[in-house]
Amino acid sequence: MVMKASGPAAYGPGKTIIGLIERSRGPGLPSPLTVESLRRVSVSESLAPRTLHSLKLLDLVDEQGKPTRRFEDLRRAPAAQFKAELIDLLKSVYADVFEVVEPANATYEDVQDAFRSFTPQGQRDRMVSLFLSLLEYAEYSSLPSVRSSGGVRSAGGSPTPPQTNRHGKTAPRVPPASSETPPAPSPPLQSSSADSGYSAEVRLGKAGTVTLHVDVNPLLLSKADRDFFYNLVDSIREYESAQTSPTVNGVVNETDSGGGTS
Repeated sequence: MVMKASGPAAYGPGKTIIGLIERSRGPGLPSPLTVESLRRVSVSESLAPRTLHSLKLLDLVDEQGKPTRRFEDLRRAPAAQFKAELIDLLKSVYADVFEVVEPANATYEDVQDAFRSFTPQGQRDRMVSLFLSLLEYAEYSSLPSVRSSGGVRSAGGSPTPPQTNRHGKTAPRVPPASSETPPAPSPPLQSSSADSGYSAEVRLGKAGTVTLHVDVNPLLLSKADRDFFYNLVDSIREYESAQTSPTVNGVVNETDSGGGTS
C-alpha cells in the first residue's frame, strides 16, 4: 500500500513497530495480526489499534492482518541486506513524501510540511516521528532528529538542533555559542569582615598603601554611580595586573626597586 497525499498516513508508535519487525525476524509473530494478537505480543491495548492500522499502511500486513510479500522479504533478508530492503520499502510506501522532501537534507519543519496534506491532520507530529524513526532504524543517511526542530544533522555527526518536548512542541531556541572566548570577569573585592563591607589594598612601593573600602549595594546604584564604582574597581585591578611581583590576599608586594607609578 502506498500512502497518498490527502489520504491517511501511518502514525503508530515507532518503537513498537520496529520491535514487531525485529520480532518477525526472530521468534516470529502470530498470524493473522489483529488487535487481540498484538496484545499477546506485549502491545498495549491503547496502542494496538493504531499499530495495526500503521502496519497495513506500511504494507507489512494486508487487510486481513496476514504478512505481505514485502514483510516476508524483510523477514527472510540476510542481515547484510535487511536495512537496504527496509529502505526500499519505506521509499515505496512514502513515495509522495520523498517527492516533496529529501529527509537527509531537510529540517524537521521541512519533513512536517511534507506531511501537511495527509490525514488525520491532528496526528502530524506522530506521522513525522514514525517516519523518521523508521528511517533512522534503517540507517538512512543522516536525518533531522525525531525530537528536534529547525536543524540538520550532518553525516557522521550528532544532531544539534533545538529540542522539542515530549509532546512534540518546539522548545525555545538557544542561541549558538560564540566561538570567541568571553573576557574573564573582574575578580571580586576581598571581604574584610562579615560586617564592614569589602576592601582592596594596593601597595605603591615604599610610597605607601592605597586602600579602597566599599559598603554599597550595587543594585541601588544609578548609572553614573555604577560607572564610577566599577571604573574605580577596574583601575585597581588593572594596576595590580601590571605589577611584576605577585599579589597575595589582594595586596601587591613591594617591588625590588621600591618605586611607584607616576
